[in-house]
Amino acid sequence: MKSYFKEAFQTGIAVAKRNAIAGVILQIFGIAFVFGYYNINSIREFLDTIGVLKTDYSPWFAIGLTSIFGGVIPLTIESFQRRKLGQRQRPLSEVLSTIAFWAFRGAMVSFLYEVQAQLFGNDKQLVTVIKKVLFDQFAYL
Repeated sequence: MKSYFKEAFQTGIAVAKRNAIAGVILQIFGIAFVFGYYNINSIREFLDTIGVLKTDYSPWFAIGLTSIFGGVIPLTIESFQRRKLGQRQRPLSEVLSTIAFWAFRGAMVSFLYEVQAQLFGNDKQLVTVIKKVLFDQFAYL
């Protein structure tokens, strides 16, 4: 049992190292979006427009974007990498099922946020945000 945990830990560290650059880039983008939202009017207006679209077209907006950003874009990048390395491409059925999986996850997350709004409210108060984060981290599977 002890070696299983050691192997799992080592695998986790190896995966974290392989994804470190991508993780840092994502964090930089996240910080840039928050900074831009609060300091640059054109970015705030753009992101507010995205928010209106999400509200007006929920859950379809979340389904579409999650399938694109969780499925289509990563699979496209992977396809280019496979081609460059001379590896066989994924079968179309696997590509379509991966995109469908991410579409389903988008629907689930959209539903989760609707439930959270009903449970905790939709205001931007720190207490409300903390409740939602805690629910996200410990109650949602």
